[in-house]
Amino acid sequence: MISKRIFLFVSAFIFFAATVNPSLAEESTVLFGAKGGVPIVDPFVLTNDSAIANNYTFETKRFLGGPFFQLNLPFHIGFEADALYRRLHYESNPFLFNTLHASTDASSWEFPLMVRRALPIPYLHPYGGIGVSLAHVNGKTDFSNAVLQSTEPVELAKTWNTGGLVAVGIDLRHGRFHYQPEIRYTRWATQTFVSGNGLFNSNLNSIDFLIGVAFGK
Repeated sequence: MISKRIFLFVSAFIFFAATVNPSLAEESTVLFGAKGGVPIVDPFVLTNDSAIANNYTFETKRFLGGPFFQLNLPFHIGFEADALYRRLHYESNPFLFNTLHASTDASSWEFPLMVRRALPIPYLHPYGGIGVSLAHVNGKTDFSNAVLQSTEPVELAKTWNTGGLVAVGIDLRHGRFHYQPEIRYTRWATQTFVSGNGLFNSNLNSIDFLIGVAFGK
């Protein structure tokens, strides 16, 4: 619902700009590029890592990235849509026995939609953004015991998630190339991973450092 409202707002703005003053529509530009970066916070949290019953460990994969599209509108307003991929990994001993080990690998695709507002400052071109993000997660758990077959993670509570995001960054330009270092914060609505003992969960807070490289006017 929120993403639909953002799309309608951008569409209405473009239509208004082109209708009231056609020269404004000529100022709109399109950028295509890719973003890559690293997470600043871990994707999972252990609510009590010293508890005897806590049989979970995790590894933070230090990369995320994917393509993005940016529409620059008049009055320093822009719209951005991304498709970002990140890997997730955690391990556990399901029955607290070291003889049975479970290893889970998961993939997350995030689809942020963001309205941006740039400041007219030469060279740096700083900007801020606000929007929503959709995420889809799937994964597979493998066991050390060959008798047990691979299965969907039992901790995977939801495959789809939504969240609100804010971002700040700068847009460094060289010819038609744009270099955009950015800090982005996402607050997810629900936890996609939840363990049965309540000691292992996905993190509701996501903070990422991203660098975008795009080509356009």
